[in-house]
This record gives sequence, structure tokens and C-alpha cells, in this order.
Amino acid sequence: MYVIPAYLLECIIIHCWIKAGRPSPFDMTQALKDVFESFTSAIDLAIVWNIHLLIRPYVLDPCSPFTNLCSSVKSWREMIRGSIESLQRPLFQGVSIQPGWKKVEIKDK
Repeated sequence: MYVIPAYLLECIIIHCWIKAGRPSPFDMTQALKDVFESFTSAIDLAIVWNIHLLIRPYVLDPCSPFTNLCSSVKSWREMIRGSIESLQRPLFQGVSIQPGWKKVEIKDK
């Protein structure tokens, strides 16, 4: 009898749990049936972890795509407040963002 590697089994169980809507508590028999049904179509099994899509905000590191760079920010409130204060400075007054950040020529009057 073949025994599936424990870590692979854990990942499939977690995938099935997420697919079921992360229930808590849940019916163990239904959960087990869902896992076994995943094995019956194992040839087509494809699990991709999109956990960063569930955690906002996120910026994935292009060199380590499982690292959320936003997790290093200590205080989002301070960052947001600082951004709002900066946007109120004279430099940004009357500035609108153009597609491609194209420079808008100011015509002399």
C-alpha cells in the first residue's frame, strides 16, 4: 500500500479547506471525502497558492515571489497619513496624473 508523503497530504488538505471556505468547525467526514475526491483526479491536480491575494496590502518581491514586501511596514496608518499630508503640499496642487506620466506642456498666456 502506497502512503502519500505527509507534507503533500497536508497541502492538499489545506487546499480543500480553503476551497470549502475555511469552515470552522466543520464535518470531518465531508472534509475527508473532499480530500479523497482530490486524489481520484490526481492526474489533473494543480494547486497554486494565492495566499497573498487574501492578505492586503501585498507587493510580491520579484526575486522571492512568496515574500510580501508590505509585511515589513510597521505602521500603515502613519504611511497613509504621511502620504495624505505630502499630497496637500504646493508641489502637487493642480497636478493630474496623465497616462504614461506624459509631461503636460504649459502654454504661455
